[in-house]
Amino acid sequence: MNQSQYDDMIAADRERYRKCMAQCTASHMSNTKWRRVFMAIADEGVEQIHSHWKHIDSDHISIHYRMPQPHDLNEKRFNDGAFQPYEYKWIEWIQIPHSVFDNYHKLTYRQELASLETALVKSRANYISNGDGITIVAYNR
Repeated sequence: MNQSQYDDMIAADRERYRKCMAQCTASHMSNTKWRRVFMAIADEGVEQIHSHWKHIDSDHISIHYRMPQPHDLNEKRFNDGAFQPYEYKWIEWIQIPHSVFDNYHKLTYRQELASLETALVKSRANYISNGDGITIVAYNR
């Protein structure tokens, strides 16, 4: 890829992000805030946890079975590895349910979310906690 192609790709990415942001009424997180939240979660020892991730540019919900750890994090984006290397600013919300159904074992288990909530309070994250679980909210629509 030459410099011109790279510049075109960056311009297209910025335009796509601008269009997504036009649909949002509020933005609560930035790349820096997301990194702070993920570091606080790692500091609390939260790693293996079932979560649903929604991005502002898609209706698709992705499922992750662990939270990012320090080695997964770059300044503005994830490192290539367990997570795709995209900027944190694309995350609309992350939902961590209290109860999860395990299709393989055909049972429901409960996730302990107290350490996660402690990390969210320490990092001053924008989140909602209710009977269904915890949702870290980056954007409102």
